[in-house]
Amino acid sequence: MLVRITLPSLAFAISHSFSIFYVGFAFVTGIILNYMYIACKENNKGYAFIAVALIHSIYNTIALALPLLFEHKSS
Repeated sequence: MLVRITLPSLAFAISHSFSIFYVGFAFVTGIILNYMYIACKENNKGYAFIAVALIHSIYNTIALALPLLFEHKSS
């Protein structure tokens, strides 16, 4: 099971190579998302992909909204 989580997480991290810090963060996030996918799939839950995609979408929405909400306006 370790390989089933680690290799896709590494691919996920490499595809998010904005900086070395972000690659590390994406790797950890990938581990969490892959574990969730495998756990849902092994428990015969038909929504494994949808659950992971939804969490990723919510995270992306928050990541895009936060800079807009806390934008520094100089005069």
